[in-house]
Amino acid sequence: MVNYIPDEKVLEVRNRADILEIISEAVRLKRTGKNHLGLCPFHTEKTPSFTVSPDKQIFHCFGCGEGGNVFSFLMKYAGLSFPEAVRQVGRRYGINIPRRSLTPEQKKGINQRERLLMANQEAKTFYQNALMKTSAGRNASEYLRRRGINDVIIETFALGFAPDGWRALTDHLKRAGFISDLARSAGLIVLNKQENGYYDRFRNRIIFPIFDLGEQVVGFGGRIMDNGEPKYLNSPESPVYNKRRILYGLNRSRQACRRSGIIHIVEGYFDLLTLYQHGIENTAATLGTALTEEHIRLIKGHTEQTVLVFDADEGGIKAALRSCNLFLQAGIDARVLVLPDGHDPDSFVREFGADAFKSAVEKAPGMIGFIFDSAVDQFGLSIEGKIRIISHLQPVLADINDPIARSLYIRELADRIGVAEHAIQEKIRQSSGKKGPDFDPDTRPASGKKREAITGRAYKLEKLIVAMLLQYPDMIPDVEQSGIINRFSDQQLRTVGQQVIKNKQIPGVRVPDLIEMTNDPDLKRTIASLAMGDDDRWSRKGCLQLITQYQNISDTRRHHFIEGIKDAEAAGDHKKVAQLQQQWAMKQKPKKHEAVGME
Repeated sequence: MVNYIPDEKVLEVRNRADILEIISEAVRLKRTGKNHLGLCPFHTEKTPSFTVSPDKQIFHCFGCGEGGNVFSFLMKYAGLSFPEAVRQVGRRYGINIPRRSLTPEQKKGINQRERLLMANQEAKTFYQNALMKTSAGRNASEYLRRRGINDVIIETFALGFAPDGWRALTDHLKRAGFISDLARSAGLIVLNKQENGYYDRFRNRIIFPIFDLGEQVVGFGGRIMDNGEPKYLNSPESPVYNKRRILYGLNRSRQACRRSGIIHIVEGYFDLLTLYQHGIENTAATLGTALTEEHIRLIKGHTEQTVLVFDADEGGIKAALRSCNLFLQAGIDARVLVLPDGHDPDSFVREFGADAFKSAVEKAPGMIGFIFDSAVDQFGLSIEGKIRIISHLQPVLADINDPIARSLYIRELADRIGVAEHAIQEKIRQSSGKKGPDFDPDTRPASGKKREAITGRAYKLEKLIVAMLLQYPDMIPDVEQSGIINRFSDQQLRTVGQQVIKNKQIPGVRVPDLIEMTNDPDLKRTIASLAMGDDDRWSRKGCLQLITQYQNISDTRRHHFIEGIKDAEAAGDHKKVAQLQQQWAMKQKPKKHEAVGME
């Protein structure tokens, strides 16, 4: 790759980085022994299984299996390429990784994601200059002043202006060396109906650059300044922009969210800007879409409590109700603030001030209370209305996993609408239904059970042996001498074990280095998973017993293969004999690509 970073720079950045410090900005972690534990940002969970080891500089989730080093985390969490992750960490720790001036030929060698980000950065600068340095931008500046937005906010959020022309940005990007197909992929320009030219997507609009958590511009929002339609226009999704995973302004507000323990989720750009300007910095905004599971995981990594702030119109109420279900399923505490009729957060704060907004937040009901209130308002308290309320709330209450919380909410609903508590409980019980019987492994046919059990024990021992190599490297010479790694039946475990042995004499090679030596995501996760553990549990005596135990199992497995071949020969099943012989030969011989599993 043209944008490559020398190995010595990568090593310098990784050695300087503190994985705990970096991941703590995205995940709320609590110390548990030598490690730190939190809710995984990569899947929805209620019991923490995401583990960070400061000593080994790795992370692993025992729930979904994700794992790796500091670069792996940023690539997965922020959607960065490897060079982007290295540069981001380098900037944080003051390590200069110079960017070279690229020729047109070199630019072609940069991957698509990096080219799109470069085009977005160029567009952001163009829009900023159009706002601050052109006569056409004066009207836009005056519009922002009328909306109460000051210069500090304009600079902090890099606001800009799209000139009222069809090709202003199109021509600028062309002069800057960005081809039209690239700008189109970024959502900056649009192919005309005749399909023989392009024009600017954003025209005569206030521009709001959308940043990811790595401070990179991934998209834009545009607000028209008159009564035209659409009032708001957003970038389409692209390889760098996924609105389901981005909350506007979180790149700026994340520290305030962590300090306060609260995040306010609003719907619009100006809602966020006005709150931020009035000192309510712990705020983020959705981007023209409902909250998603990915948003919820972002939120839970930054705060303990969420306040959903919605308009009082029908659309706002529906959005709040949809959001509540997601928070309930994720087991996250949230409150819902519905502002008075005719107000959104922007207009409310400008008219009544920040203190009035904070007071309203303190009085905001919890999610369940809000859902109860909404159901009563919608259906009323007639007999028919009460029946419809219970049916409406049946799936909501059934989704509450905590039996004590569910019981208390049922009691509250019963008191609220005047229906017997046990009747509501019975309705919820019907909703839950009954699960089928669990799978019983002992219901498998008896034939082959002994052989399967041996294979299962061998796999467990193989995992333990590789974990031992990663956590207690003193045993590497003994394992190498025994030759047992090459007898492993599991391909991934064999590859990891071979690479640990292969790199045993390289000074300073650690688990993060082994993770970086492979491009295979599954191998990265396997290494992180097996390296995560208590190093103090190992003793030389116990390790030697483990090696011996595996040798015995391996010999027994070989014996069963031979028995199977003899049985097939006795039955005259020559095809089965050939199959078993081929299987055994394959188990004893590493596949060609395994020998170079990690470069």
